[in-house]
Amino acid sequence: FEHFFTRSLQRQSAWSGHPLLFFRHETTPAIISLISGWKDVPAHHEWIASEGNQELLREAKAILTAKDFHHLEMNFDTMPLDVSHLSW
Repeated sequence: FEHFFTRSLQRQSAWSGHPLLFFRHETTPAIISLISGWKDVPAHHEWIASEGNQELLREAKAILTAKDFHHLEMNFDTMPLDVSHLSW
């Protein structure tokens, strides 16, 4: 898992220009949320379609199950990045 998450972090952060953050669900540690900033939704869609992301998604299918996807309306530039908990 660690290698997959490290590569995901490096690739997506390089593409979006924002850090990729991982949070584990407090009472269900198997649930992991990924949060990152994007210039806009079309920029995120470009990443989704990219071969770099598609390669990660193929790898992820063997080790993860996606439950939900959400676009949060927030200013990621003002989000504190050194937090250990996140609520929304």
